[in-house]
Amino acid sequence: MHKPLHLMRDLNEDVRKQPFNDEMKEIAYTFGALMRPIIETIDHFGLKRHHLRKHKAAIARFYDHLSRRQFQTEVAIGYRKRFEKQRERLFTFLDHDGVPWNNNNAEHAIKAFARLRNVIGSNSTPKGIREYLILLSINETCKYKGLNFLSFLRSGETDISAFCELTSRARISRMRRRARISARLRLLSAIGAWPAPRLRGTLRPHLWRNDAVPGCRHRPRA
Repeated sequence: MHKPLHLMRDLNEDVRKQPFNDEMKEIAYTFGALMRPIIETIDHFGLKRHHLRKHKAAIARFYDHLSRRQFQTEVAIGYRKRFEKQRERLFTFLDHDGVPWNNNNAEHAIKAFARLRNVIGSNSTPKGIREYLILLSINETCKYKGLNFLSFLRSGETDISAFCELTSRARISRMRRRARISARLRLLSAIGAWPAPRLRGTLRPHLWRNDAVPGCRHRPRA
């Protein structure tokens, strides 16, 4: 997938090489003005399609301006053709959740493999490298999804997305259960039927029976 970051780097490099080319400065300025609000949206809301789609109108105006410009220099004409050729793929991240606009994820994964290569040198076999790359891919995917790599391996699940959904449901269920227990304890404390939270740690173990908290099926925690 083509990334806007590639174009930004190339534009800056060509502007540096041709400091008196006003057409290149114009392209670099207008593209930078287009990308700045998009990056600010990503910084505030993350890679969410719902928030990023609003920039499509600005992208359409950018391409409309680019198509109407009659550039004279060869390098500027080349960039216009490059923008037009990559239009459908350049801003794919606006239409999908979690798709990065740069190559930071890929570069990070490559660095992880490079670290292994520096350690093992040429002592590994093709089979060992393939197995390591599979584990590395799973590890990086878990990291980007906020999952624990070892927990996924121990779960026996083979679908990371399914494991992510199960984990999210379990986390939400735990949060709701704790919220219910906390609300009931606060209510009982308010009416004097249960000690305040700071006193719970002094209770004897037999007072922590399930029936000690009316209407609560779960054992409260200190």
